[in-house]
Amino acid sequence: MFMKIGNLEVMVMCCFCVKVLLGDGYYAERTAKQTVEILTRRGKALDSQVESLMANMKDLKAEASFFDVTASEAAVGFAEFHYFFYEA
Repeated sequence: MFMKIGNLEVMVMCCFCVKVLLGDGYYAERTAKQTVEILTRRGKALDSQVESLMANMKDLKAEASFFDVTASEAAVGFAEFHYFFYEA
């Protein structure tokens, strides 16, 4: 019997054994305790990836904000230069 636990696909063999999907169609037979440990490690790894992506998004937002301010300042300077160019 196959079960989905979160993002993990497992096959229940008996009361004490669970086949855990390791990836690419490879399964390993593990006890319930080992399965919980695997899920805990995968959860921590996913949390770490989320934190890393959030930090990357924050950096990119700051960079985009900097470019927006720089572009608007450049546009104002260019418009003034363009204006004075036509008057002269």
